[in-house]
Amino acid sequence: MDRGDNADRFERALSLFTSGRAHILVLSAEGPPRPGLPPAGERLREIAIRRGVPAESIVVTATVRNTAAEETSLAAFAVRFHWKRVLLVTSANHMPRAMLLFRHCPAEVIPVPVDYQSSAPGQPASDSGLARYLPQAEALAQSERALREYLGILFYSVSRH
Repeated sequence: MDRGDNADRFERALSLFTSGRAHILVLSAEGPPRPGLPPAGERLREIAIRRGVPAESIVVTATVRNTAAEETSLAAFAVRFHWKRVLLVTSANHMPRAMLLFRHCPAEVIPVPVDYQSSAPGQPASDSGLARYLPQAEALAQSERALREYLGILFYSVSRH
């Protein structure tokens, strides 16, 4: 199974389903598929079924390349199945942009952030001492992810009314 934030999203969505807080598990067919493997959504569907989710309770989106396409796919499901609300599970750093895009969804969208990239409020940072003040490659990667999200928010704020 995929690791990182993909695994966090899947595990949280699965826990929402198994706890009864969600009645349908929607999985994203993020593209493009890896050579020799089915799309991510189909792989996660098989894992969910093995872990006890009934096949009829799982919906896999069409192959999507970005969050905007994912919103379009989910909005179509919301209309088709008459959903009143949707629990949107995504990475905490991606949630503001995702909520901006999902604002046009016909169902109420409830954010469920996962995969936090920073320490929880009131908790000490993972690094202590002098090392936390030295430049680190991971800090640059986090800055790049944050900049990408802010640019995405700016783009979708200007381009979609």
